[in-house]
Amino acid sequence: MIFEEAIMSKRAYFNGSFEQRTRSFYTAAQGLPASETFSLAFDKKGVLYAGTAKGLAVLDGGKAVPVNISYQQTDCAVTMLFCDSRGCIWAGSGNSLFCIQGKKTTAFPCFDTPVAAMGESEDGVLWLLTEDYLYSKKDDKSEFKKVIDVPGIGSCLAVHGTKNIYVGTKKSGLLGLIGKRCHWAELFKEFTGILSNTVNCIAFDCTGYLWVGTDKGVCVYDGKAHWLSAKEVPSIPKGCINDMVFTADGARWFATSTGLVLLKEGALKYYGFKRWVPSPFVTAAAVAADGTVCAATNEGLSL
Repeated sequence: MIFEEAIMSKRAYFNGSFEQRTRSFYTAAQGLPASETFSLAFDKKGVLYAGTAKGLAVLDGGKAVPVNISYQQTDCAVTMLFCDSRGCIWAGSGNSLFCIQGKKTTAFPCFDTPVAAMGESEDGVLWLLTEDYLYSKKDDKSEFKKVIDVPGIGSCLAVHGTKNIYVGTKKSGLLGLIGKRCHWAELFKEFTGILSNTVNCIAFDCTGYLWVGTDKGVCVYDGKAHWLSAKEVPSIPKGCINDMVFTADGARWFATSTGLVLLKEGALKYYGFKRWVPSPFVTAAAVAADGTVCAATNEGLSL
């Protein structure tokens, strides 16, 4: 008996720990103003904000609670959410912009076209993209100032450092802001390695490379002349990419029209319909500091 136990103990080994994910769904039945969700943001405390077709909600204690802000239009869909370095939540609804700081909500004057995206540079300057203009805001006391108009229809924004600013458009490709007198370097499918002129989302990785999500898949741009896509690197996602978010541990999450996709350590993992997301059409993704991942779909949230 002792001999058998000794043999068994030699066969046992510790292979480390591994992550076991679980998920919870949230729809209008769990308190969302509407199940159709367009935007997500975690604040600095890990509280999740969700922008739906009928307003803004916050997840509190496992239940979604509506956030009351003074919408200035009948269309109260919240299509843009952004958390700045101070922990303020910025919400875009149609042509209106709101800043939520604790229990205080500040409404800004309406813009000419819908709010599309926001970003922040290392020097604390806030950048705001509407469908027709790029704005900047230097500090709390200043207003959003027009920087340059946007050819086509602005859809997404990415900021890296203090000077690397790119804008994606719905039909006019990718735009890079250059020069002391600001003007656009226009990157079109016809003349570069970008996969499509329909750009849905863009994000910088830790090396400063720009990842571009289009309706034809993801491509990576080094800011000079080189482009990579699934043609050169099979692990780069294909299909319609609606949103992307990167984490400090190297994980890259992609919201696609066929589910949620994770790219990590060179391997793709698919989080599909029913098991992981309430609908295959994933509109947005967000990751909290503790690693919690949220996916927004047209039929609710998966946390």
